[in-house]
Amino acid sequence: MPGKGYFLLYLWCLMNVIVSCGGFKAQRCPVPCHCDFKSLSQGIVNCSYSPIRALPLDIPIPLNTTVLDLRYTSLSEIPPNAFSQLEGLKALYVGGNSIKHFHKDSFAGLWNLELLDLSPLHWDMNFDYEAFPTNLFRDLISLEVLMFGRMSSSAHIQQGYLDQTLAPLHQLQQVTFPSLPDGDTPFGRGYNNLTSLKTVVFHGVGSVTNIRKHTFAILKNCPIERLAFLVVDWTP
Repeated sequence: MPGKGYFLLYLWCLMNVIVSCGGFKAQRCPVPCHCDFKSLSQGIVNCSYSPIRALPLDIPIPLNTTVLDLRYTSLSEIPPNAFSQLEGLKALYVGGNSIKHFHKDSFAGLWNLELLDLSPLHWDMNFDYEAFPTNLFRDLISLEVLMFGRMSSSAHIQQGYLDQTLAPLHQLQQVTFPSLPDGDTPFGRGYNNLTSLKTVVFHGVGSVTNIRKHTFAILKNCPIERLAFLVVDWTP
């Protein structure tokens, strides 16, 4: 029957379209992660507390992933362009690993990323341009929330508070920094670009005993609504 033939042809074409678009039911979840794909454009990949150790994974992370959790997976680095194929990624968690520095292209291609959580940072990591290169965040033009979290009390804090690294983040609204070193490190000129910044949090060790009047002077162009200091007792 011609009608039946056309119907079968229609079904065959429909299945090919679904497969070519990466139909969510056919997605392969990377081992040993847990995945939840709700639609063709929304997926959660949770690899936290799994012994991944290195990227890329044997089974690629599905292209429609919007949330990726890589916390406490024993990663020692994030290679250049590790996530560049994940154009729809909205939230990325990479804290609790053995990463001591990032490559300048570690987050390349993440144009739509809105949240980046790097906390907790490695206890032996410094807050300087060697660990966080100046071009590290250049592609994160949609980023709204950035979390560094606490660091060791002996960590080196870069003069200017990494202003050159954060300067491209025009949409940034909330940032969590490591401890303020006795208020002796004023924010650099790059923070003039952060005209959306509303919340600044310092997640520190010990206590802040002295804040100089020029420390936050450069933030006068930022619509700051909340400034907070979270003090913790922490031994790595």
